[in-house]
Amino acid sequence: MDDIRDLKALQLDALREVENIGAGHAATVLSQMTETPVMIDVPQVRLSALTDVIPGLAGPDGSLVGIDLSLRMAQATRRRLSRENRGVPLALVQADACHLPLRAASVDAVTMSFTLELMATEDIPTVLTQCRRVLRHTGRITVVSLALRDEPKLMTRLYLAAHRRWPRMIDCRPLPLRDVLVSNGFTVSRTWSGAIAGLPVAAITAQR
Repeated sequence: MDDIRDLKALQLDALREVENIGAGHAATVLSQMTETPVMIDVPQVRLSALTDVIPGLAGPDGSLVGIDLSLRMAQATRRRLSRENRGVPLALVQADACHLPLRAASVDAVTMSFTLELMATEDIPTVLTQCRRVLRHTGRITVVSLALRDEPKLMTRLYLAAHRRWPRMIDCRPLPLRDVLVSNGFTVSRTWSGAIAGLPVAAITAQR
């Protein structure tokens, strides 16, 4: 199959079932976080381009900025968006997170997904200080990361051993994410925990 849009009815049904399971887990977590019942319906499967999804993230009057340390990655994404341009309010910038090229108090939200754990331990406070600098007073940050718990289980211990042995190949390492955010001046407002391939994962939203 050369084009994902050529999926047959049975394949779409399989995707719908997988999505249904994922939505059920997400609804359970959301209900626990908000202490409010969350009801879901059978999901509908629709294939959409990234450029069709992005505008809704910032609202009608907002804009988005994507930052990547790799110039090649930023250029590749920029080319893709250029080919599929539908007025997406997204700027892609090659920059170092230790020196964010944004004005102070100019951003409503910062998100990082499996990014913070790639950074050198000594750089993490600098990165989070930069995030606090660019966030508005009511701004928030959401970080998704491999999670380091107080008593790591076997899978985490094996992963950490592999990371120490082959740091270039296995470059992520679990973080005590809540402690990291709190120690750098953020106030945690929402938390979620799960696992990927047996490794604990945490998602935390915190206020500036």
